[in-house]
Amino acid sequence: MEATKARFLTYTDKICRDESGRIQDGDILLPKMIMRFKNGLLHGENEPAISCTDGHLEYWKNGKLHRDGKPAVLSIREDENGNTYEEYWINGERIS
Repeated sequence: MEATKARFLTYTDKICRDESGRIQDGDILLPKMIMRFKNGLLHGENEPAISCTDGHLEYWKNGKLHRDGKPAVLSIREDENGNTYEEYWINGERIS
């Protein structure tokens, strides 16, 4: 299996807090991405928890990369060589 394209593995099971020390909840809009949190963990419900402007998406559930029956890490835009990628993850474990 090739190296993962996941960019945010350091967030696995990590409780994130805002500048005031409160547990992060809801959408965070950053210059080149949107991050979604629930109870401090990356969690996107039915949306990607990470959406980057370059087309990179990551689906997280309760602080783990996870998506049932569909890719959890993917690119919706082609790179300079015309390639896209998809990776399937269940409960933080890569399965393909």
